[in-house]
Amino acid sequence: MDRKGGCLVCGNELVYSEFAGPPECFYCGNVYDTNTTCIHHHYICDACQSASANDVIERYCIHTSSTELQSLCEFSVLNKECH
Repeated sequence: MDRKGGCLVCGNELVYSEFAGPPECFYCGNVYDTNTTCIHHHYICDACQSASANDVIERYCIHTSSTELQSLCEFSVLNKECH
């Protein structure tokens, strides 16, 4: 899946609003002021966007409350392919 022009989480289009909001980074959980999210309100901070796949997966695993091994493994596989 080619996600270069859209959301790195879901691939949907990005939305640029007039006002900056404090979304939480999908991967690391840090909060930033930005006016750019996708149509599903996903946000990826600059540090996570430029990080290696291994770093992104590590940040997500530290941040997530999920304990389902299968969903974490699926996330890892998807992000190895995208980064």
